Amino acid sequence: MLSAVCLFLAAQTTPKNLEELAERSRAAYASLKGYRDEWALTADDERPVWLVRRRLDGARHWSEMGLVGKVGGIDVSDGKTDYWLDFQAKTYSAGPHKVRRALPRSRPKPGTCTFGIDETGYSFASDPPIPIASIHFDSFRGQTVRHVLGRLITNSGTEQVDFLFWPDSWILVDATITTTHGDGPKHVVHWITKSVEKNVKFGPKDFALDPSLIKGLTRLPEGR
Repeated sequence: MLSAVCLFLAAQTTPKNLEELAERSRAAYASLKGYRDEWALTADDERPVWLVRRRLDGARHWSEMGLVGKVGGIDVSDGKTDYWLDFQAKTYSAGPHKVRRALPRSRPKPGTCTFGIDETGYSFASDPPIPIASIHFDSFRGQTVRHVLGRLITNSGTEQVDFLFWPDSWILVDATITTTHGDGPKHVVHWITKSVEKNVKFGPKDFALDPSLIKGLTRLPEGR
């Protein structure tokens, strides 16, 4: 296993920064089939406050997200039609399937970064770009992972990003973003995988939108 991982790494060129790494990771996620996971954004006491559940199978995907106990939105595609349901806004969109890039997000404020889990894998942006300080093997839940460390030091403080990936692919399993301003307390954003399943045998119903979910929602004329 280790020799295979070393061959994989030797064939890769090292990304220069974390935004470039996110682009490579999306390509890895696009090739996944039979994959299912669940992510949680945790509070300071490691209590989950926001959940993302995903099924990824090539062109097909199902991603639902929201506060614990309450689904706020669903992004689903059967490979032919894409749907986005926003239960808070009580709207939805539908249209022909398109290959997705990262979801559009506003640029972060100078000296900060943004991160999110979505059906493309994950999105990351920072101003300025956060360089990669190191990539090394580590242990996580008894498994070997690649630990990518990024760090940005500015006059206002420090942004440190710790991403853990599969050892042989840019599939994320854990993300920690630590922000420090001067002598003030650290602010930690921690995303953890609650479950990961591979080689799942999905059927058509796993990516079929139940018509009852859009009952009472207003359809948007031009998608998202």
